[in-house]
Amino acid sequence: MTILRRVPIYPFLLSIYPVLSLYVQNFDQVERAVVFRPFFLSLALGILMFFVLWLILRDAHKAAILSAGYLVLFFSYGHAYSLIRGSEALGVDVARHRYTIPLWIGFLVIWTWVVLRKIPDASRFNLSLNAIALTLIAFQVVNIGLDEYQIWDAERRASDPGNVPQAQSQGELSEGDFPDIYYIIFDTYTREDILSELFEFDNTGFIHDLEDRGFYVARCSQSNYARTELSLASSLNFDYLDQYLGEIEVDSTDRSPLRPLIRQSETRTLLESLGYKIVAFESGFGYTRIKDADIYLSPPLGSLEEIGGAAGINSFEVVFLESTAGLLLTDAAQFLPKSFVPDVEYEERLHRARIIYTLDELEKMPRTKGPKFVFAHMLVPHRPFVFGPEGEVIDAENAPGLGAPVNDNQSMNDYIHGYRDQVTYVNTRILALVERLIADSETPPVIILQGDHGIEKARTEEERMLIFNAYFIPDESYDSLYQEITPVNTFRVVFNEMFGAQYPLLVDVSYYSEWYQLYNFSEVPNECDIVTGD
Repeated sequence: MTILRRVPIYPFLLSIYPVLSLYVQNFDQVERAVVFRPFFLSLALGILMFFVLWLILRDAHKAAILSAGYLVLFFSYGHAYSLIRGSEALGVDVARHRYTIPLWIGFLVIWTWVVLRKIPDASRFNLSLNAIALTLIAFQVVNIGLDEYQIWDAERRASDPGNVPQAQSQGELSEGDFPDIYYIIFDTYTREDILSELFEFDNTGFIHDLEDRGFYVARCSQSNYARTELSLASSLNFDYLDQYLGEIEVDSTDRSPLRPLIRQSETRTLLESLGYKIVAFESGFGYTRIKDADIYLSPPLGSLEEIGGAAGINSFEVVFLESTAGLLLTDAAQFLPKSFVPDVEYEERLHRARIIYTLDELEKMPRTKGPKFVFAHMLVPHRPFVFGPEGEVIDAENAPGLGAPVNDNQSMNDYIHGYRDQVTYVNTRILALVERLIADSETPPVIILQGDHGIEKARTEEERMLIFNAYFIPDESYDSLYQEITPVNTFRVVFNEMFGAQYPLLVDVSYYSEWYQLYNFSEVPNECDIVTGD
C-alpha cells in the first residue's frame, strides 16, 4: 500500500489499457502476437511522456497526473472522432479535423493549467489513481484469462472421445488406394441465382465448365449456418451443432467451443485413423488456422518482407491506430512524407499474397505423397477487394478490411463491382486448379469446392445462406448427391462413397444468426427455383 501511495504507476497502466481493451473485444478474431507491438509502443509512449515532463517539472506526481491526462486525450481522439462522424451543427459537418484538433488542444491546455495552477500537491491523488488504473488493467487481464480458459477447456473436452458425439455409421471403413481429399472453402462465394439477380453476373458458363470436367454442382445449395465458424464446425463434423453445443444460451458470446470442432474435427479424426496426412493453409482467420496439421503452409518470410512486412501494420494495429490521435497520420497521408505515414495497406497486400500463395501451392499438392486431406479456407471473394477480374492489383484504399461491418461507408454499387471482379478472377484460378489436381493425381482425388455462407451485404436472411457448392468424386459416384444438398451432408456422402461407410443423410436445414447473437438461430427455408437438368 505504501508503494501505491508514493509511486505513480498509473500513467504506464493507462498507456497499455487501450491495447488490452481492444484485444479483449477481438479476442476470438486475432492472434496473440498482434498485440505485442502496439502494447510495447503504447507503453513506451507513456514512459517517454512521463519522464520528459518529470525532467521539465522536477515533480514526479505532477508529471504523472499531466501525462495521464495527455494519454487519455491521445487514446480517445479516434473514438470521439468516430462517434461524431456524420454529425452536423448549424448545417456544418463537425467531424472534421479542423474542428476537433483545436478542441483537443483546448482540452490539453485546460488540463495543463488545472494541474499546474490548481493542484499544488498532486501526490494526494496517487493512491486513488493507481487503484483505478490497476482495477482497469485487472479487469482486462481477468477477461483474457477467462477467454484463454474457455478455449483450453473446450479443446480439452473436444479431445476426450467420451465427451464428443460420434456420427453413427452402420458400415466399416474400407481400406485400399485412398484418394486425396481437397476441401476448399471460398469465403462468401454465393449461388448463381443471386449472382445473376444482384450482381448481374452470369455464372452458368463457369458451372458448365466444372460439369464438363466431371463435377456435380449443387445449384440449389444453402449453408447450414450463416457464420464461418459455425458453418465449418458443422460441415467438418457432418452434424448439426446442437449435438456439440448442448444447452448453450442464445445470447451467449462464447465462441470457444467452435475452435476445437474445426481443428480437431470428426473428419480429421476419421481420416487420420486411415493413415491420411492433414494439410492446412494459413487462412488469416483464427478459427481456421489448423497449425497442428501434419503439413501447415503459409507464405514464407521472404515473400512477406517483399510486400512490406517490416514496415506494414496489421489489421488489429490499424484499428488501434485509428482509435487514437494516430488517426491524424492516416487521414493526412497524402500531405505527409511517406516515412511519416504508417503502412495501413499492408494487411490488404498480405491478404492478396496469402490467397495467391494458397492457390499456387494447391496446384502442387499432388506431388506430396498421399493419402492426404487438404483443407484450405480462402477469404475470397470476401472483402477486401484486392483482385481485378484478371488478377490485377486493386488499390484497397476505399475497400473495407476483413472485419469491416456491413453498414460501413462502402456503397452497394462498389461492393457489387468489387465482388464481381473477384469472382471472375477466382473462377479462372479454380478451373486451372482442378485441372491440375485431376491430371497430376495418381489416384483420382475427391475435390469439394464450397462457400461457407453467402454474401456480406445480404438483403435478406435467405441471401446470406445461398452458397456455391461443387463436388468431384471419382467415377462420378453422384447417386447420393442432389441439388439442395447442404454442407452438413458433404462428408457423409464422401465417406459413404469412398470408404463404404453407411452414414444416413440428414435433413437439410439452414440456420441464420447475427454475428453478435451467434446462437440465436432462425430457420431459413430453401426456396430455390433454379432450373436444372436433373
